[in-house]
Amino acid sequence: MKVGSPQTLVLVTVMIVGFALPLRAQEYQGDIVCGGKDRFTVPMACMNVCSRQKRTLGNFSAGLCFFSSQCPAYGKEAKSALPVLYNQALFGRGAVIGQAAKLALASHIINTYYQPHDVKQIAVKIGAAEGGDDFAHVERATQSGGKTALTIQDDLFLTSPGYLISTIGHEMIHVEQLERTYKTNLTAINRLVGAMRELEASSWEIDEDSFKRSFGRNRAGDCMQGQEKAAQQMAFACRKWQVKKAIEDIRTSPRRDIYLGSVGKWLSEDPWASQIWLPDNPQWETQPAGPMPDNCKNP
Repeated sequence: MKVGSPQTLVLVTVMIVGFALPLRAQEYQGDIVCGGKDRFTVPMACMNVCSRQKRTLGNFSAGLCFFSSQCPAYGKEAKSALPVLYNQALFGRGAVIGQAAKLALASHIINTYYQPHDVKQIAVKIGAAEGGDDFAHVERATQSGGKTALTIQDDLFLTSPGYLISTIGHEMIHVEQLERTYKTNLTAINRLVGAMRELEASSWEIDEDSFKRSFGRNRAGDCMQGQEKAAQQMAFACRKWQVKKAIEDIRTSPRRDIYLGSVGKWLSEDPWASQIWLPDNPQWETQPAGPMPDNCKNP
């Protein structure tokens, strides 16, 4: 789940990529190749350039975009299916096309990079995520023994491969959060719980903490556009404020004495909040939220 509109991020991504300053040789230059040499970070930028190239007898790859991972975190594993599935989903080269191809790509990313989670336990679909402004959304299983539901918006696939993989990982953090159980009644503090869960997922995305997870740290964090990294940092700053604002609202409510007790109990129960957030915020009961960051909203 993200702060801001995915449509805006995709549009800015496509417009800016062609005008970015040259990167040093050791820096990430993109996982998508046009004509065998020009590298791009997002698929639309490659297709815009490649569509103007004509194939000749000496240059069969002209006019074609394909996935060629520069990032060491993905796509280079032995017998990796990521290049084939990405080319099929984004460039229409394969037996499966459209949403079915994107579903196959997303499922492969979960099964390959976010074990022990896999699509045997997670029902993935491509469609409109909750609220319309999120790239993806996770919902708890509606019945005992059912699958957790992950909805991915179609336009997430227009971002860089690294951002795509990272965003799916963000949702896998939410999957793990839904597996946690608490003794504390969360009814009165749901806004705080939701804000803290988003903060935790954003912290994982930018590799901000050392919390041990079943699938490790975000290895794709360095393999995306500058705008995408900036969006993640902006989301993290917003989430930090939203957590403090949720606590401030509870502290100033008529039932502060009852609800603050629930907050304290939950903070000590939740593994990420107790190990990562609480040590950095020992004055949580009295600290003010401060001014709201730009492009943020109340939790």
